[in-house]
Amino acid sequence: MRVQKVFLKLRVPAGWFFFILTATIGTLHSLSPLWLIFAGLLIRTLAAGVIKKNSVLATSGIYSLVRHPLYLGSLLIVLGFILATKNPWLIGYFLIFFPATYLTAIRSEEAFLFQKFGEDFILYQKRVPAFIPAIKKVAQWDFSFSHAIFNGEGINWAIIIGCILFLLLKSRIFCC
Repeated sequence: MRVQKVFLKLRVPAGWFFFILTATIGTLHSLSPLWLIFAGLLIRTLAAGVIKKNSVLATSGIYSLVRHPLYLGSLLIVLGFILATKNPWLIGYFLIFFPATYLTAIRSEEAFLFQKFGEDFILYQKRVPAFIPAIKKVAQWDFSFSHAIFNGEGINWAIIIGCILFLLLKSRIFCC
């Protein structure tokens, strides 16, 4: 239990450290994986524009396709940077910290949601996959761009775009 708490507290700092590490030791080898980064940002933004943390069970929009879209988006972002930089240190960091922090967070959040929403969460859990999105039409989109900004996605966009620009400059991908 104590180890779980440590990993829960490390999830956000480990993510920020990943970007610092990427900017510090990464060099862009390919621009083609950048689509993964922007797909991840889009998924995170769609999720942040719906979720009302700790008060309402989010089941509409992207939450009708996958229960943990914020984590799915984060995974795509990280994979995009890893594939773009091809840096073995980033791969190692990812293989250690991503499963340890995100699987712990998923277990913890699902326990909280069960405790808070009971049968409604159980029904939702049976209907919607945890991490691999269901391919189906979304019946209802309750998305709010201002709510996505309120939930911090604007900061994520700025940092990730800044990291990409820094890597572009550092890698001299446009040079000669």
